Amino acid sequence: MGEAADPQVGEVRPGAPPAGGTLTFCPADLARLLNSTPLGTVINERQIYRHRMRAGFRIGDQRRVDLLCYVAWLITEQKQRGRRHKRYETLLLEDVRHLLRTQRHRCALSGRRLTPDSASLDHIVPISREGEHRIENAQILHKDVNRAKGALNNEEFLALCREVVAWADHKVQEGGQVCIA
Repeated sequence: MGEAADPQVGEVRPGAPPAGGTLTFCPADLARLLNSTPLGTVINERQIYRHRMRAGFRIGDQRRVDLLCYVAWLITEQKQRGRRHKRYETLLLEDVRHLLRTQRHRCALSGRRLTPDSASLDHIVPISREGEHRIENAQILHKDVNRAKGALNNEEFLALCREVVAWADHKVQEGGQVCIA
């Protein structure tokens, strides 16, 4: 890789211990290093940035990434990802059809009439918040409602909707205009 940009790190050579005891790289150099493996292109700077944000702590400092901490974090992520996939089970089409009949072909949150083009399967407790991909955690929403709900659970979403309606009513009572596009 040659001379590192940070003189404190020193030159990076296989088998040579780095100065200061750590291997830190700027994200661009780290991406180049990882992509120089026989695997080919495996990562880019944007992915490294996302990994650092998802890690919840800095893997290094603001401008440098500690290679050993980063690799340890990646290994831990892979193991956790494997555990997460075990939570998934296949939803049977018949179960989804039964759910749709139970909801009388209406959105579970808004009551809108559902069509094949507007129906969207939603997780009551989002997968990103440790919800499971099971029919017991599923509901069918209108796609616009599902997009607005995002990663909120039903209670949080309904509270947000109530807040929006209350504010709109307040603005109308004040004589102001409410912009509805």
